[in-house]
Amino acid sequence: GLWINQKQLKNSKHYIEYSGGVMRFIPEMGKSTQITGTVDFSKPSEFSINNFSIFEKGKRLFYLNGTLTNDNIALTAEGENISMGDLLNLFDIKITAEGNTNFNLKATGKPQEPTITCLLSSTNGKIENLGFDLASIFFQLKENILELKHLKISRDKLYSFEGAGTTPLPLTDTARKKLVNYPIDITLKVANGDLAILSSLTKSVKKAKGNFSTNVDIGGTLNKPDVKGNFTAKAEEIQLNDIFKKLTDAKCEIDFTGKIIKLKQMDALIDKEPISLNGEMMIADRFTLGEFNFHLLTPQKDIPVTINDLNIKSGGVAQLTNPSKAKINTDIKFFGAPDNWNIDGYMKISSARFTYPGE
Repeated sequence: GLWINQKQLKNSKHYIEYSGGVMRFIPEMGKSTQITGTVDFSKPSEFSINNFSIFEKGKRLFYLNGTLTNDNIALTAEGENISMGDLLNLFDIKITAEGNTNFNLKATGKPQEPTITCLLSSTNGKIENLGFDLASIFFQLKENILELKHLKISRDKLYSFEGAGTTPLPLTDTARKKLVNYPIDITLKVANGDLAILSSLTKSVKKAKGNFSTNVDIGGTLNKPDVKGNFTAKAEEIQLNDIFKKLTDAKCEIDFTGKIIKLKQMDALIDKEPISLNGEMMIADRFTLGEFNFHLLTPQKDIPVTINDLNIKSGGVAQLTNPSKAKINTDIKFFGAPDNWNIDGYMKISSARFTYPGE
């Protein structure tokens, strides 16, 4: 089959005529999949695509037309009811995705500073492991400024993530220097989210029952970010695959205050015994993570831990037939910078049984 970047048109035969630097796709009558259009390589400094189209059972799924030179782009692309995964593969984007997708994209201007307008909507799919009923985005990139007019990804009775605003998106070092003080104004929010989504986002969670919400305003500049907002979550129960089998009555509250991410509260019960984590982390220049200070505490009795997998340096992760088990009591502080941090405190281990693969 024919490969276009990561997309392969399988089990299909396509006729191509090549002459004088021009490739012509010749449709074959009676075939369900048809490709038409021309690709012109005849000019040394210009690449031209003329009405390149992919049809399936008489209906056009994908269309691409325009030219690309050393100093100018003029491209138009359209798609209707195309798989999101196929679309990302066509543009060589290495993300696993599914969903019936319609899109319209136009790119003009200089390659180093293009103007791009894109409208995309997809239904009943997933991005990596995150399933959605609806995913839609409408944005324009002009003079290295991204205007996010609309962003929404949602799944009925599970979550609805929305975003909008503007931010510099420099494509070159020269543009970054020029836009270093350009203001960012982005709003992101989730209302009435269901923590059942955790089992899709991480293999560590078997099942979760609870709710969450977040509202974050991202401001400042690329070098000096200013993030404000909050994240809250409450869970009746979270079943885990490792370490702690089950958390109950879990609560989490995070505040974003300028350059500080403050974990005000992360409390839960494990086998009816409390465990808590609190602290804060700085947001450094260019949205990197800075210094932090966290405190992990089991304020009353020991809590049980279970280790089902063992990380082996030479052989990856090994499944333990008989899990390692213990009870712990701890009061530990983690502090410092991501590349140079310290631990201060203690952890008492009792009733322990350590096992290895094969036991």
